[in-house]
Amino acid sequence: MKITFLGTGNSTGVPVLACDCRVCKSENPKNKRLRASILITTDNGKNIVIDTSTDFRQQCLQNKITNVDAIFYTHAHADHILGLDEIRAFNFASKKAIPIFGSKETLEGITKTFHYIAEPIQKGGGIPQILLNFVESDFELFGLNFQLIPLKHGLMDVFGLRTGDFAYVTDFNKISENSKAKLKNLKLLVLGILREKAHATHIGLQEGLALVEELKPEKTLVTHTAHAFDYDEFNNSTPKNFEMAFDGLQIEL
Repeated sequence: MKITFLGTGNSTGVPVLACDCRVCKSENPKNKRLRASILITTDNGKNIVIDTSTDFRQQCLQNKITNVDAIFYTHAHADHILGLDEIRAFNFASKKAIPIFGSKETLEGITKTFHYIAEPIQKGGGIPQILLNFVESDFELFGLNFQLIPLKHGLMDVFGLRTGDFAYVTDFNKISENSKAKLKNLKLLVLGILREKAHATHIGLQEGLALVEELKPEKTLVTHTAHAFDYDEFNNSTPKNFEMAFDGLQIEL
């Protein structure tokens, strides 16, 4: 299994529009962060996308993605779903609808946002072809067993995912003991940390460090980061095996 980081930024991306802070002006390519998303490529070549970010078309071009076999949505916030319309090109190429997975609340939010997909109002125009799959419990896809990790993102119920020794949890500020138990004995934890200070809907750096100390994964890669973090400074100031990810990073598991 291969993990590709399609984007590692928060909802604004980095650089932020109209911002002249030193991180936004940085020439380090690892400080250029598209909105958060990953690609899981199975050993038999199937591509599973986690969230179609606002930058999904650009991410597919940069990473030479030529097929998408399934999409899982963590929740229905704009930065995680607005790239859905771009799957039309993959529909054209494969002549197949793409199955999408998520909670009932998440997929209903998506079909409200993309109302023309759920209730076509015209013929033609390239309407994305999707197959809705509501998931509220663990599921299997292309030979991988996925375990849902319930989280709280402000008042919203969202999901992280675990498969094998890998887990991906991004937007959340509260995690239950039951969910923590599902994140033990990991080789790789991908963890969303927005900024230094805690946020109303996201954990901060100290909360993230404390969680990792409790869970003890072999390695943690941090994603969904705002322009508060400089890539080199972050990695030079955090413990070994606790690092910021960057766009385009690939990990074999």
